[in-house]
Amino acid sequence: ARRLSSARDRLAADGFLTAVTTARQEPFTKTLSRALFSSANRRWPTGKPPGRVAADLKALTASGAGSAEYLAAIDALTSEAPLLLIIDEFGNTLEYLATRPDPDGQDVRGDIFLLQEIAEASAGAAGIPLFTLTLQHLSFLDYSSRSSALQRREWAKIQGRFEDITYGPDLGDAIRLI
Repeated sequence: ARRLSSARDRLAADGFLTAVTTARQEPFTKTLSRALFSSANRRWPTGKPPGRVAADLKALTASGAGSAEYLAAIDALTSEAPLLLIIDEFGNTLEYLATRPDPDGQDVRGDIFLLQEIAEASAGAAGIPLFTLTLQHLSFLDYSSRSSALQRREWAKIQGRFEDITYGPDLGDAIRLI
């Protein structure tokens, strides 16, 4: 616990920026936007984040904002402090992506590609200080079971960039909750 506390103090004396949201049946970019804006609102409750953060977040509201704009906003936030991105019920987003009727799959591929880019940007010692935690009931691949073979391969690449942590509650804990 002391090592963790020491590392936190060294990396983020003023604490992490926390980008927390609950996913819905919607594109990943909408979920991510909500999380990033919530992070800025928590850190700068007066509504006046630093110039670069404000400009890069504003770019997310423009029609046609893509992965470059989302990565720029994440980079701007992480230049202020490490960012903890927590998305609860992420399975909703994955279900949405898996069942999209988009015939050419552009929206789905864009969201999947953005997930991949975020994972790559934060990987390793040279990565940006972004820590992503998604909570879902099934693995990425379980949500993609109704997708095409090409989409399942893309999803497998994304899942490979994340570490699965299985939570199996103890029966005694479940009984105490009831």
